[in-house]
Amino acid sequence: MSAADIVFRIPRKMAPMRRTKKRYRVLKGGRGGAKSEFVAGDYLIESLEGYHKYLCTREVQKSIAESVYATIEKVAFRMGIHEEFEWLKISITAKSTRSLFIFGGLSGQTVESLKSIPDVDRCWVEEGQSVSSSSWGILKPTVFRNPGAVITVTMNPRLESDAIYADLVGSGREDVEIVTVNLDDNPWATAEQKAERDYDYRRDAIEAEHVWGGGLRPSVQGAIYGKEMGQLESQGRLGLYPHSASLDTIVAFDLGGSSKTADHTSFVLGQHVAGERRICMAHEGRGELFSFYLDILRRTGIRIDKIALPHDSEHHNALVSGTIADLTRQTFPQAEVVVLPRTNSVASDINFVRERFSTVTINKAECEPLIRSLRCYRWDLDDSTGLAKGPLHDTYSDTADAFRYWMMQEAPSRIKEPERDLFLRSSLRSKPF
Repeated sequence: MSAADIVFRIPRKMAPMRRTKKRYRVLKGGRGGAKSEFVAGDYLIESLEGYHKYLCTREVQKSIAESVYATIEKVAFRMGIHEEFEWLKISITAKSTRSLFIFGGLSGQTVESLKSIPDVDRCWVEEGQSVSSSSWGILKPTVFRNPGAVITVTMNPRLESDAIYADLVGSGREDVEIVTVNLDDNPWATAEQKAERDYDYRRDAIEAEHVWGGGLRPSVQGAIYGKEMGQLESQGRLGLYPHSASLDTIVAFDLGGSSKTADHTSFVLGQHVAGERRICMAHEGRGELFSFYLDILRRTGIRIDKIALPHDSEHHNALVSGTIADLTRQTFPQAEVVVLPRTNSVASDINFVRERFSTVTINKAECEPLIRSLRCYRWDLDDSTGLAKGPLHDTYSDTADAFRYWMMQEAPSRIKEPERDLFLRSSLRSKPF
């Protein structure tokens, strides 16, 4: 059977994907849009037209059962071309052209391990919203070392800061063909699918818009500050909130290490503006001495009035002369440098932050690391009980901690909320004896 004889029915909205010459193709949208079925059918037809090597991948794939192998086989049966291929346990080969489909996860791969897979000129990234920035950075040059290579991504967008979304969708690149497809664009959608979608919209319209409409979430599911970040965005408190030279500037640090695998060193810079806690700038990095981050802060040219450091900054550090706190005071002699006490309860501190989050504004242009971290900072759940053991320590926790320290430099046990204090004193004066 030749490729010209194959009947491949696709939703009309996907037609640009078959004609495009761009090297990236992104099919995004919610559940039921037939994105994966389209890519499977398109690649099957192409594999019978000439030789190609297809890498079908996702962030985590522990077995072939977690791959798109079953989707490709299902579509091949539907198109009547199953006999045109050899179906082995871990690969698929077109009998006439010897085109090869291979499968594997990206997590844990290195540049060298991917280079050991030669001649890949077609790549299908399934569940693209879950691919990490490190995996994406390794995959692209590996595929595009081959002439005429194409990467196709299927995804239900999650956060605008997700690696693939930010690189291919949010960037406005001209070498990307993007098609959004949802259930209503699929002419073969069932009545049962539509009924389930409609029910979900009635129950929780925001979550349903993500699941079925392909809309972005304000945060990952289970994010500690998920509700607060949703309100921040819906209320217009994420936008243009620049630094003001006429106001005191406060900086808070979270300390990392100097190795490439250490925690991030992060800082958050903000000001109090008439009851508003304005976060103007955030930065994170790893693999550098602490003096490097102090120098970044110094080179902003901003007058720093107060710097809050975590409790361990008073410990002697082999990487600096004296302590981190000493070095900070030497670098910014005009600033008040405070060392926050070790907390008795991170959960209580987080509640303190959440209670005051409605006063926070964030300068979107200068706070990308913080926005990403607050959207993804989540609890570490016990596998057996499902209860939170504490915040999950991962790549998002460091800058989220710097933000918490910025809020905590007001110190819950050492400050009084002005409005509450005035109310109590007024009540005491008016209380009859």
